[in-house]
Amino acid sequence: MPLNKSEFDAILYKWSITNYKYRALKAGVVNNNWIIETGKGRFVLREVSRFKDKKSLEFEFDYLNYLKSRGFKYKIPVPILSTQKTEFVVHNKKLFWLYGYINGQIRKELSLQDVKAVAKMMSEYHELSVKKKSRGIRKSTTDPFFKKAILNFSLEMETVAARKKEKNKEDDAFLKMIKVLMQIQKNIKADNYSDLRTYPLHADIKGDNLIWNRKNLVGIIDFDNVGRLNDTIIKDIANFIQFSCREKAGYKIDLQKAKSFINTYRKYREIKSSEIKFIPNLIISHYIDFFNYTYWLLQNNPQKIKKDNLYDCFKSAVWVSDNSDAIIAHLL
Repeated sequence: MPLNKSEFDAILYKWSITNYKYRALKAGVVNNNWIIETGKGRFVLREVSRFKDKKSLEFEFDYLNYLKSRGFKYKIPVPILSTQKTEFVVHNKKLFWLYGYINGQIRKELSLQDVKAVAKMMSEYHELSVKKKSRGIRKSTTDPFFKKAILNFSLEMETVAARKKEKNKEDDAFLKMIKVLMQIQKNIKADNYSDLRTYPLHADIKGDNLIWNRKNLVGIIDFDNVGRLNDTIIKDIANFIQFSCREKAGYKIDLQKAKSFINTYRKYREIKSSEIKFIPNLIISHYIDFFNYTYWLLQNNPQKIKKDNLYDCFKSAVWVSDNSDAIIAHLL
C-alpha cells in the first residue's frame, strides 16, 4: 500500500524533517523511492525491498561508508543518521533510510564515450571492492550461473501459469517461451566458473543507476545487491554489457559498445580471456531470471513492470544463445 501523508510525517520526523514536499520516483522495480524537498535541500527516502533484512542493509551501509573513506571519487548514496543516530528507521515493520539527493541526469541510452567513462569508473570501483576485507553476507555460490535456482524459478512460474483457469495473452505466451528458455538454461555448461573469486558487488550498474552532469559521470546509486549477493567481477561486467550495450530500440548486444567497454576497462584493470568467455552464459542466465521475475510481477505487482519486458527478455536470451561464440570472438 502507498504511504499516506501522516506516515511520511512519522517517518521523516525521525530525521527532524517537518516542512517538506515529496514525490515518488517511478524508476526502480524492487524498492520504493521518494524525493523529499526541504528548505535545507533535497533528499531521497528509500523503502527497503521485502527481499532484504537488517543485517544485509547494515552491510550495504558499511560498504558505502568504506567506498567514501577510500576516496571513491564518484558520488554515492551514503545514509544520513536519524535523530536517534541510526542509519535506518522501522515503520510498520518496513525499513526506511535517507540520503542526500545526487544532482545530475540519468541517461537511458549511453553513447560510446559514456560507455568508456563507465568502464573507467567500474575498474576503480572493482579495485576497491577486491581490497575490502569483509567478503559479504553470503559466500560463493555452489550453483554456477544460478543455473539450478533459475530452473526452479522457471518451473515455479510455469506451474503458476498452467494452473490459471482464465489465461490472458501473456500467460499463453509465457508457457510457450519458458519451455524454450528452460532448455537453453539446461544446456549452459558451468566449466570452471565456480573457481573465480566472488565479492559483494553492485551487480546492477546500468543507465538507470548512473548520474551524469553534462559529459561527466558523477555518481552511482542503488547498491541494494551489495548486502545480499556475492558474485564475480565478470558478472558485474556482463550485467553492464547486457543492459547498457544494447542496440538502440532492439534486443541485440551492440558489439561495438561492448568491445569499447572491455578495451577501456583493460587499460586500468586486467580481465582474463578465460573470464570473457563466461559473458554470454551470464547474460543468458540473467535474462531468463528476469523473464521469470517479470512474469511474477505481472501476477503480483503489475504497475511495476511493462508487459513488453517479457518478450524482450525472451528474444534477447535466444539471440545471445544463438550468437554466443561470435560474441566471445568479438570481445576477446
